[in-house]
Amino acid sequence: MIELVKHCIKEIIIVSELLKIKNSSFYKRSLARFISVRIDDFIKLGFKLNKDSINLQIIKDDLNALQKFYEEFLKLQRDKYGAHVQDLDFSQRIEVWLNIDLQKTTFFTEQPISIYKLFDSLPGYEPPEQLFSGISNELERLIIDVNHSLDLESAPRMAMDIFSLTRYNSSGVLFCHPMQDKAGVLKGLELLITYEYELLKVIDVNLSLSNVIKKMLILDVISYCDNLFTRTDIQPGALQEMDGLDKFIVEEEHPAAYELLMSFKASYLLVDNAATLRTVRNKVCGHITPQSQVQDLEVTLESVTNKWISEFYSQLKNVFTQICGRELTFKMFLIEPNKMQGVGGFTYKPSKAFSDDTVPVTEFIHPDINSNDEIEKHYKQLINMENPDEVRHFFWDGFCSSSILENRNISITTTEGQILHHNYTWRKHFEFFERRLNSDIPLKEKIEIIQLFTNCSGGYPETLSYVLQKTYKKNCSKDQLNLEYIGAFGELARKRDRELFEFISSNHNGKDFYSSFFTVLSLFKIDMVSRRIGYSNDVDFADNEFSLYIDKCVESVNGFFRTAYIFGMASESYFGHKCLTQELREHFHAKFIREFRLVFKKYVASLIKSEEDEKNVENIIKYFDLARYSTSIGLIFEFFTKKGRKDIAHNFLILVVENLVKVAPDDDTELKNLSFIFKEAGFLANAVQVSEYLVNKLPSDIDLKTTLLDLYKINKQRDKFDQLKRSLLNNFVITENERLEITDFIYD
Repeated sequence: MIELVKHCIKEIIIVSELLKIKNSSFYKRSLARFISVRIDDFIKLGFKLNKDSINLQIIKDDLNALQKFYEEFLKLQRDKYGAHVQDLDFSQRIEVWLNIDLQKTTFFTEQPISIYKLFDSLPGYEPPEQLFSGISNELERLIIDVNHSLDLESAPRMAMDIFSLTRYNSSGVLFCHPMQDKAGVLKGLELLITYEYELLKVIDVNLSLSNVIKKMLILDVISYCDNLFTRTDIQPGALQEMDGLDKFIVEEEHPAAYELLMSFKASYLLVDNAATLRTVRNKVCGHITPQSQVQDLEVTLESVTNKWISEFYSQLKNVFTQICGRELTFKMFLIEPNKMQGVGGFTYKPSKAFSDDTVPVTEFIHPDINSNDEIEKHYKQLINMENPDEVRHFFWDGFCSSSILENRNISITTTEGQILHHNYTWRKHFEFFERRLNSDIPLKEKIEIIQLFTNCSGGYPETLSYVLQKTYKKNCSKDQLNLEYIGAFGELARKRDRELFEFISSNHNGKDFYSSFFTVLSLFKIDMVSRRIGYSNDVDFADNEFSLYIDKCVESVNGFFRTAYIFGMASESYFGHKCLTQELREHFHAKFIREFRLVFKKYVASLIKSEEDEKNVENIIKYFDLARYSTSIGLIFEFFTKKGRKDIAHNFLILVVENLVKVAPDDDTELKNLSFIFKEAGFLANAVQVSEYLVNKLPSDIDLKTTLLDLYKINKQRDKFDQLKRSLLNNFVITENERLEITDFIYD
C-alpha cells in the first residue's frame, strides 16, 4: 500500500515541477488538473494505509481536513475537468476553470506531501525529494519551446472552444444551444490533447514525466470520445452519464452529419477501441484502487502505445472535423485559434490568471511600417521564407498605409483606344520594391517579390501591377522571371491596358508551350475581370482586342497546345477568379464546352478505331462539360496510353500537376482522380498528400485506405504502411475477402 501512496505523491510532485516552468495560464491549468485526480486517490489510499498499519490519529485528522478542503475547492474540478470533461452551465464552466490557480495547486501539493511524511516509519518509505529525480536543464528548455510555440495568450486570437473566455487576449462565443456548447467542449479538448502530444514528443527521455503526460492524454482522449459519441455501456443515472454530440445531431436533424456518423459507426470498431483505452483509463489514469500494484499499473499503461492512442484520437477528430465541414450549424468550429494579424489586443480580460507570472503583455507594439530597419527585417524574412503570415501582413499594411511619397496620375490607353486616368498613391513600400526589382539582386529574390504581390492581390492590385510594368523591361530577358511577370499580370491587372497587352502578347510564339500558355491565360484573366462594368453586376460580353487575340492564339495552334489552352481557360473561369458573376461564368463555360467538343474530337479523330473509342471520347467530353477537369484529363491519359502515345498522355497529366488546370476542390471523385494523376506523373508525395486528405475526409471509406496503403508502399513509407495496415485489420469492419487481400499486401 505504501507503494501506491508513494506513486500518488510522486505524480503530484512531477506536476508541481512542471508548473514551475514558464508557461501560460491556460496550459498551467491544463497540467494542474491532474493534481486533483491524484489527490482523490491519495486521500482514499492514505486512509486505508493508516488504518492497516500505524493507525495514527494525526494522520487521520490531517486526511479528514484535506478531504474537506478537497471536496470544497477541488472535487468539482476533478469531476468536470480532470478525470472527465463533462457538462457545466456557462457561468460555472468559467468559474470552475479559473479556480484552478497557483494558490490552490500549491496547497494541494504541500498538504499531501506533509501527510505522506508522517508515514516515514513504514518499510518502503522514501523521502519526497527522492521520488522524482527532477527535470534537467536541457529538457526544461525543450518544454519551454513547446509552451512558447503553442501559447494562445501572447497574441490576440479568435477561438471557438469552451475555454476561450478564460484566456487573455482571446475572443470567444457565447453558445446558446447545448449542441454548440458540446462542439465547443470538443474544440477545447483538441487544444489540450495537442499540447499533451507535443510535450510527449520532447519528454520521452524521462519515463516518469512522460507517463504522467500520457495519463493526462488518455483521460482527455476518452473525454473527447464521450463528448462526441454518447456512451451505451453505462446504466441510466450513472455519474458518468452524458449526452454526446451524436445525440444532439439526431435530435436536431442534421442529415449530412447523421449520415457521416452512421457510416463511421458501421465501419469502425468504435466500441471495441474505446473499451480498450477506457480499461487503461479506469485502472491507471482516472483512479487507483487499493488492490492495484504499481508494477501492474506500469504494464497496463504500456499496453497502449502513443501511436495507438494517436490513431484512435485521429479517427474521432476526423469525424468531428467532417461534421463541421458538412453542416452550416458547425462551420464556425472549423476556425482554429490562430493569431489575428493587425489586432492590438482585447479589452476583455479573465477575472484572474493562474499566477501573477502568467499574465501576458496585453498591449502589442506593431512594427513601424515606415521604419527602414523593419522593412529590411521583414524583407529578409520574405526571402528566407520565414513567418510568411506576418511578412505578408506587414507588407500588406505597407501597401495600404505607408508614407505617401507622391500622387501619380497616369494616363492609360486601352486596346480599344480609350484614354483612362488612374491615380496611383505612390507609397514608401511601392518605391522600396520598385528599386529592388530594378536592381541586380538574385533571381530568387525577384521571384519572391512577385509572388508576394500576387498574394496581396486583394488590396491594391492595380498599383502592384503598375510596379511590375515599370520594372518589366529590366527583367523580361530571363525566361523564368518573365513567366513570373506574365502570371502576375494576369492576377493583378484590371484594365485592358495597351502597353500591358504588348508586353504579354509578345511572348506567344506557338512553339514554347509555357510562355505561350501563360500568355493566353494571363490575357484571359485580365479580359475576364475587365468585363465587369464599374461596381455593378452588369457584364460586357462583346469581343475586344484581348478576346480576339486570344481566339487567334488558340486557332494558331493545334493538338495538345490548343486542347491545353481550352482546359486552362475553362478551369480558370470556373474555379479561378472569384469576382466573376455567375452570368459571366456561365457564358465562358458554355463557350468552352462548344470549343472543347470540336477541338478534341478533331485532335483524336485519327485515333478512333472502334465504338469503344467513340464512347471513351464522349466520356472525356462529358466530364469536361461537368467542369470535372481532373477526371476528364485522367481519362485522356488512359486513352492516349492505350493508343501507345505515352508522351502526350504524360503532358496532359502535367497540366494538372503544375496547377495549369484547376480542379474542383471539394469534389471527392475529382480528388481521387487528382491523386491518381499525381501518382501516374511520378509525384508520389503529392499523391499521398491528396489521398491522406481524402482518408481523413471520408473516414469510413475502406477503398480509400487501401489506395493510400498502396501509395505508402510505392513511396517507401514503411512506418505509415505498417500502421495503416494494422489499423485496417484491427480497427475496421471489413469483409473476409478484404481481410485476405490486405493481409497478403506485403511491403517489400
